[in-house]
Amino acid sequence: VARISQAPPSFAIRSRTMALHQAAITRADDTSSSYRQSGACFDVARFDSQAVWASSAFDRKLARAGGELALDIEGGFYSGGGAAGALVDATAFLAPTPFGTIYPAFARFTFASPLDKEGEASEADPLATLTPVPTLDGRGKARFAGRLPARMLHGSGDDVDEGEGEAEAVAIGEIRVNTMVTIPGAASSASPVASVVYAAFDRYVGLRSEGWWLPSNEDPRLEAMLATAEGQAIPTGTVRVRIERD
Repeated sequence: VARISQAPPSFAIRSRTMALHQAAITRADDTSSSYRQSGACFDVARFDSQAVWASSAFDRKLARAGGELALDIEGGFYSGGGAAGALVDATAFLAPTPFGTIYPAFARFTFASPLDKEGEASEADPLATLTPVPTLDGRGKARFAGRLPARMLHGSGDDVDEGEGEAEAVAIGEIRVNTMVTIPGAASSASPVASVVYAAFDRYVGLRSEGWWLPSNEDPRLEAMLATAEGQAIPTGTVRVRIERD
């Protein structure tokens, strides 16, 4: 025979989707003041399914420096219908993704690095020049749209002020974004990550060497590859290479 006692609720999870409290189980004939001496405690929880869903997607697969870009956001209820009037927010960053990772057909070649000369990723906000929309419309949709800057720079924007010279432009990468749809005091949901390739140039040059080093008494042998920002090989062209001693 057991006796179950329940402690007051200790805390609640955001959006009131889960209520959590502690309970204790002891012998029915136990008259001690504390269940910790002769019983056991456990958590009792109740979970309600998420009420709101969210999704986001870019309007294209390739975003060009200085070009137009739009992010489409949608939110609704799992029970049906759009989450009209819900608050919407988006957070984005420029992921330093190499050309050969974006387009695996060129993985054998080394292209312009997505990192700066110190090996650091850009801190630029890719959505800074897009016009945001604070809430979803009557259909549960919203669009952030605008034109990307002519260049996205490495660093936080303070490099020039600190006398470190002109900041480097990001050559290539992926814009990745998370969006949040919120009904204040009721529910919220984050969308899966949406991404789009960012390219600063029309063409990219890749180089490849058979060895890790070049003999000083032999002519260097390198293989070059030209490709478009869309990842298409360019069959003809001229590549000039400058070799410097480190």
